[in-house]
Amino acid sequence: MSTLKLRNLIEGMGQLAPVPEQPKQWTSEDKKAALEKIGQYAECGQHLYRQHSLMEISHALAEITKTAEELALYETNNSGGDKQWFDEQTVKKNFAQLNKISEEFQKHAKDAHTLQQRIEALYEDAAHVIERYYEIKDLKEGSSAISKIVQK
Repeated sequence: MSTLKLRNLIEGMGQLAPVPEQPKQWTSEDKKAALEKIGQYAECGQHLYRQHSLMEISHALAEITKTAEELALYETNNSGGDKQWFDEQTVKKNFAQLNKISEEFQKHAKDAHTLQQRIEALYEDAAHVIERYYEIKDLKEGSSAISKIVQK
């Protein structure tokens, strides 16, 4: 087993020390590009707040499933013929499977809705911090930000 020498440890420490990073020099083009990027914050919010929530879609799909089952059973019962009972049982079996899928969809939509609300809250919290330093324009006004920081 080799022994560590104090001299080797001390010399090695100089190699591990991080080199201080020079602050970035911002040109007017860099500042303009940064403000454009910050101004896109409202656009992100537009994508975040979807027009139709998953819960609305889930309820609509449940209604479609129910209506489709009722119509399929009606048509099966009114078709007559020797295979009417068999067709009715097949339709019931298929729609039982579809109902399970619909229930699973509703369950996941509810979970996603909960997560969506958490994400929206985080978005709003981030917006409050950004708005301390920048004025974010509405999408109608363009996608740029105006700095609130006083230039000295």
